[in-house]
Amino acid sequence: MATLNLSLTQLIEAIRNLSEEDKHQIREVLNNDFTLSEAQLKELLQRKQDFLDGKIASKPWTEVRKRYERNI
Repeated sequence: MATLNLSLTQLIEAIRNLSEEDKHQIREVLNNDFTLSEAQLKELLQRKQDFLDGKIASKPWTEVRKRYERNI
C-alpha cells in the first residue's frame, strides 16, 4: 500500500482533477468502507440523541485524532 502525505485541500484538488471513472471508483470504495450494521447504526443514533440531550459532550478533533493514532 502506498502512502501519500497530502493535506485535505491537496487531496480534494487531486480528486477534482480525476476522470469521472476514477471519481466513481473512489465513491464506491468510500461507500463500501463506511457501511454500518444495524447495531452500529442504532448505537450511532443513540449517541447523537445523547449529545443533543446534553448527556455527552463533543471533543476537539485534535484530541480525537491523538486517541485514534495511539490505537492504530
